Amino acid sequence: MKRNITSAVGVMGVLIGLLSLTGCQNGLAFGGLGFGSAGASGQYGIMIYSFSGPGHLAQAEEQLATAEQVTGWKGLDVITSENNSRVVWGKFPSVKSAQRDLSKAKSYVLGNGQRPFGAAVIIPLPSPDVGPPEWKLEGAPGDFTVLVAVFFNVPEDKYIGRKKFAVMYCEQLREEGELAFYNHGTVRSIVTVGLFGRGAVRSYMDGPVQRTVINDLKAVAIMERYPLLAINGREERIRSFNPKTGKFKSVPQKTRLIGVPGKKGSNESPTDNRSSYQQSW
Repeated sequence: MKRNITSAVGVMGVLIGLLSLTGCQNGLAFGGLGFGSAGASGQYGIMIYSFSGPGHLAQAEEQLATAEQVTGWKGLDVITSENNSRVVWGKFPSVKSAQRDLSKAKSYVLGNGQRPFGAAVIIPLPSPDVGPPEWKLEGAPGDFTVLVAVFFNVPEDKYIGRKKFAVMYCEQLREEGELAFYNHGTVRSIVTVGLFGRGAVRSYMDGPVQRTVINDLKAVAIMERYPLLAINGREERIRSFNPKTGKFKSVPQKTRLIGVPGKKGSNESPTDNRSSYQQSW
């Protein structure tokens, strides 16, 4: 990786200057990040910087070089995505095994007494994507698809390999004749079936309430073939409030229509009502 090497002159000043960026869009912006699940290798790293916005990769590479010169630490690297780049130190098999170096990073003191890595946190390291590219959901020619399975790692139960498991299930569904796709997120992988256009759903106002119904009978048929959402290969129940009885009850999670990643409105989950082509909620 080509890195922008900062000269030794002013290196200390660069680190000190970054301390004033805490809480801003760029710099030491760590708020709200948790451990999540590790990648397919089950590895974790210590994030010392995070950058977002225009030029985030160049900023991360520059600060990586700066940190290397100031600390002399080995194993520093940049993890980048479309909207974010992070400077990460080390690779560890578990959160517990990273604690000693996390303490070292957080307590690192500059000559003027300031701690440039005081907001460091442990994060799961992403694993390389697996699976045939033609099965990837992102960029598929459709607007909606039916979510049928979710996979995530559970290191404490030695359940590691969520990307591989998602691709294996996708392959199984395709062998059974389904148009299945996978998508690997930061900590979860999903499997979906079918592709549908914008006309697959319809929203309308019922007084003050917006209701959404499924117009596409093929989508409804998929949800009827796969009524329950598989979470790591099994049914998972959640607490759900019943407005008619005024009580909570345990119900299995159901499959549902979701947006195709990368398309406008991809975050919307229109409905999971299997009778919606006949009636609304």
